[in-house]
Amino acid sequence: MSGNFQFDTRPEVDVIVYRHRADCRFVQKEKDGRCRCPKHLYVRLTRARISAKTKSWETARQRAKEWADNHDPVILREKAREAENAITPQLIEEAFDEFIASKQAASSNPDGYKATESKYGTMKKQLVDFLHVHDQGKPDPERVLYVHQITAPLLNQWMGTWKSKTYWSKSKKRDSTIAFFDYCIAQKWIKATLEKDRGNPARGIAKIVGKKDSSIPTLPFTPAQFKAVLQACAAYDRSLATVNKAEVRGKGRRLHALCNLMRWAGLAITDAVTLQRSRLGKDDRLVLYRTKTGNPVTVLLPPKIADELRWVPPGPDAHPDYFFWSGKGKKNRAASTWQKTLRRLWKLVKPALDLRDREGNRIRPKSHMFRNTFAVELLKKSVSVDHVAMLLADHPDTVKEHYYPWVPELQDLLEKEVKRSWDEDLPIILPDVDDALQRTVGQA
Repeated sequence: MSGNFQFDTRPEVDVIVYRHRADCRFVQKEKDGRCRCPKHLYVRLTRARISAKTKSWETARQRAKEWADNHDPVILREKAREAENAITPQLIEEAFDEFIASKQAASSNPDGYKATESKYGTMKKQLVDFLHVHDQGKPDPERVLYVHQITAPLLNQWMGTWKSKTYWSKSKKRDSTIAFFDYCIAQKWIKATLEKDRGNPARGIAKIVGKKDSSIPTLPFTPAQFKAVLQACAAYDRSLATVNKAEVRGKGRRLHALCNLMRWAGLAITDAVTLQRSRLGKDDRLVLYRTKTGNPVTVLLPPKIADELRWVPPGPDAHPDYFFWSGKGKKNRAASTWQKTLRRLWKLVKPALDLRDREGNRIRPKSHMFRNTFAVELLKKSVSVDHVAMLLADHPDTVKEHYYPWVPELQDLLEKEVKRSWDEDLPIILPDVDDALQRTVGQA
């Protein structure tokens, strides 16, 4: 019963006896119900005869209905939709593993991928641990084991367990959760819908409430504050009870060189800590690639800073190819170790660092402030936004958003342009336009 037929409406199909056998005694129509000759399906619209492959009237009628169903445009469209929306149940942990593997396959920067792997690996553990507690004591049908079972209310409950408190950290985790479930929809582990959220439960997570500026402000050091930080580096060794031990000897000098490197090259701490010696040329030029984005960076260091970097005393586990790193383990772990050192350093700064965001709220110092200082000081010297962005290996829009508010000279320039627009001597209507209007009025 095959045939390549297309219909706009449901096809009409009759059961007929195309040709009775010679010995058939039931050729009359009123008696054909008792006929045992081979039956055929007759499609009226196309006048096609299709063998029913049976002698039974009941079987033939059933096959006629099946044939019509299989060629009904409405039923075919519904089946196509069901097939398109069909999902393959996927365990939550396995879904995360595939998602993380896809990120690795798409990454062109192995070092940057490690941070991504760590981020999603942590998110996986946190969600799985939460669901394990949620499922305790519940029968198997009510346990949440597959990604398609996760709902927005459940994710809101999970968000309530997050330890991160700042606007930015919670927003990033929310965005990462949305990205994961978008991947699940693309893999057809979750049914896509025509709703605004496309069936992504993470898009139903409550939006994070807070103010960006007061959460993680882009704050630079003032020249006086940076000078005080460098002076504190000189006191670092004396602040340690174990100053004579090999593992801490010369730590203050290494710290001094690291702070100068981040301030005068605009490097993030991971890039600075794991910087290779080969990246500093004889002309005092640094050439490297950012760990976070893989973007190239080329920046010229002041000769004094470059020489300090070349002669920085090595640590006990230092690798000869690096300034501050042993070359072992993950780069982000190396950065975390130096972050602990910096947290001790902040306490040694005299006078104590009194850092406030744009609303006057007290905030803690961060290593990224060295990078902020590099950018803001360049803008104050009237270096163009595009050039600053090149030195930071960042986008000009990002530079404008983060660093413009800290450059009063730029705001003063903008205000002068506004005041110029107030000048009453400037014609509001161009003379030729004014003349044209007068002529029009005169003609009327």
